[in-house]
Amino acid sequence: MDSSGSSKSLAFSGYRHTETGKPDLFLTQVGPGTPGGEYHRRFWQAAAWEHEIKDLPFVQRVLGEDLVLFRDKSGRYGCVHLHCCHRNTSLEFGQIEERGIRCCYHGRLYDIDGTILEAPGEPLEVLQRQVAQPAYPTHVFCGMVFVYMGPIEQKPPFPNYDRFNVPGIRMEAGDRLPWTCNWLQLKENVMDPVHTATLHVLPGSPIRSATASASSRRSNGRRRRSAASMSRCAASATISGRARPMR
Repeated sequence: MDSSGSSKSLAFSGYRHTETGKPDLFLTQVGPGTPGGEYHRRFWQAAAWEHEIKDLPFVQRVLGEDLVLFRDKSGRYGCVHLHCCHRNTSLEFGQIEERGIRCCYHGRLYDIDGTILEAPGEPLEVLQRQVAQPAYPTHVFCGMVFVYMGPIEQKPPFPNYDRFNVPGIRMEAGDRLPWTCNWLQLKENVMDPVHTATLHVLPGSPIRSATASASSRRSNGRRRRSAASMSRCAASATISGRARPMR
């Protein structure tokens, strides 16, 4: 109300409201040293699918950092910074060895934890006390490779929730969707149910289209596998007394 006791109209109030909304940096920023980035770095982060990591180093950006993931010839998974700690060469062009990854420039060999195993032409024992290739621990679960990017002394155990071990249910990695945000932003938005009935039902919505496309691919795959799946389920029921849920 104004001094006369009458209510002040809110109509045509643009002049009094010229400030724009500011982003919630805790949710949107994921780089090192940012509030959101440090929060994310206290948890295991999904970095790649197992099938993406083959005979060559696999480059991936995670939480604003460019990383190289690889599987050495002994079967261990590694995750290191993209650039070699020696002369900044990209380890995208590194050579996968029996134990670790070798830089293509001067031949330094790094173990999956970043330890220098070989340094041609240099005193190895001295280097091992002074420097290492920045690396992160990895964990493989359900066809996905996870990395922990926080302080190593605070590394949590990989979560093993009861829903991960439901009898008769097989877990599989889902589709990769082209979100231009981090997973925490997505989950925070899910808590707003009203927008779902408005935004996601609009014809031509990018989210609706992406979801429909993924659903169509899964449906087509299920149709192609239907006959074989029914045969396998019938055999499974005969052998074990119960069939696995059809997907």
